[in-house]
Amino acid sequence: MHLKKTVFIGLLFILASSFTDVHKYYISLTQIDYIKDSKSVQITMNLFLDDFDVALQKTFGKNFNLSSKEELENSNGYIEEYLEDHFEIKIDSKSLNINYLGKEYEGDIVYLYIEIENVKTISTVEVTNNMLIDFFPDQKNLIKLKINDKFDSLLLTKKNDKGLLNF
Repeated sequence: MHLKKTVFIGLLFILASSFTDVHKYYISLTQIDYIKDSKSVQITMNLFLDDFDVALQKTFGKNFNLSSKEELENSNGYIEEYLEDHFEIKIDSKSLNINYLGKEYEGDIVYLYIEIENVKTISTVEVTNNMLIDFFPDQKNLIKLKINDKFDSLLLTKKNDKGLLNF
């Protein structure tokens, strides 16, 4: 499964970056998985590092220099605040707290790791994701979900930054 996800992400970003001379693409991928055994929702968000750095800088008025030796020392606190303002999940119509676990860099991608604990069952999932849209109006946020052994997806944009799925 991890290999398929890595290949998909790689192809997605290769496709997007292959046209950068003509047009820059703004896209993110968020994978949401419900782990029934641990009663948790695990979320991995992939963003272009330079776009995320710009969004943080413009939002908070600080130089973050993500993925460099000069990275702002308390960048995780700002990232967590940015996530809370731009990413929300409601499960069965209840807004749940997300726990930002950390980040990881790989090339020009930043991976954000998020978890929601104590989720006993899931019938509906509503996702709001307007990450980066304030600064990149063409931003598209692809959401892939695996809940109760069912797969589904949403493509969220500036005009439609919220989606509801039934499981």
